[in-house]
Amino acid sequence: MQLNEELLKKIVISGSIIGIVFLYWFAGTITLDPIASLEGIPKDTEVKLTGEVLSVSQTEKVAFISVANQAIKITEVVVFKDHDIWLDSGDYVEIVGTTEEYEGKMELIASTITVLD
Repeated sequence: MQLNEELLKKIVISGSIIGIVFLYWFAGTITLDPIASLEGIPKDTEVKLTGEVLSVSQTEKVAFISVANQAIKITEVVVFKDHDIWLDSGDYVEIVGTTEEYEGKMELIASTITVLD
């Protein structure tokens, strides 16, 4: 059997469609495990952090949240916001975000914050 241009094109398109369906199916099953601290985690890594809110300070466009996790490590979380953040000290939260280095310290740039019961 000889591969001509038309047959090769059909094989490539079929393989691409199967690959996209495979990625879409498995993308929903990827989960992040909560981390204990940001120490040793590379910059621009997506992580999940759970812990108790110690303090919240807000400016017009940014909120800074201090979170203590189970290992009693305090992590600074930055939230770029378009509305007020309704968190209080003592709230237990799950935060998903990306690690960034700022002034020599690692911090978490939050993408989602969920208050846990």
